[in-house]
Amino acid sequence: MLTLKNLSVSVESTEIISDISLSFNSGQVTVITGANGGGKSTLAAVMMGISGYETQGNILLDGNDITDWPVEKRAQAGIFLAYQYPIEVPGLSIKTFLSHAYRSCKGSALPLTELDKKIVDAFHKVGLPADYINRNLHEGFSGGQKKRLELVQMLVLEPRIIILDEIDSGLDAQGMAMLIGVITDYRHAFPGAIFIIITHHRALFEPLAADVQLVMHAGRFV
Repeated sequence: MLTLKNLSVSVESTEIISDISLSFNSGQVTVITGANGGGKSTLAAVMMGISGYETQGNILLDGNDITDWPVEKRAQAGIFLAYQYPIEVPGLSIKTFLSHAYRSCKGSALPLTELDKKIVDAFHKVGLPADYINRNLHEGFSGGQKKRLELVQMLVLEPRIIILDEIDSGLDAQGMAMLIGVITDYRHAFPGAIFIIITHHRALFEPLAADVQLVMHAGRFV
């Protein structure tokens, strides 16, 4: 369970999120919508532990206070964030990145043959060519391809708390069908996984059978 307890977030003394309390339960899908500027992406970043925010209140993971945990420790605990705007990293291949990420999150490395198979299988599930494995991270990718690559990371790392920040942005109808299929299959494979999905597309609600639907406005849930 991931719990937000009286969480407020500010940037340079400007309050972005105001006194939110909410629990995300095991096996639950929560969909968060709302107009731009309402605090959705800030909430995602703070739950992941990204620096640059002033916070009050607490974030609890299975009852343990993780408010001051850095990104790395939260990732090792099984929290994953798919970014709204993934950055390009010239000189770092996807394969190398995923190898380091897996070892950092899991505490041990996979044999190369197993890692290659895991990555290629993930590429197949999201509809990316397998030979992209040696391309640089996000470099030269379209917006939709970058979002697919974020899903590859999820499939390889197998986190238990998945925060998807507008993962559907840039995806066409075929891509949306892929996204729904990937999330559905992941939930079957890992029934205790928690999904927190930030989106502007209400069309995701029904096919994903969202357990909780929230609207965020001016830093609060309404």
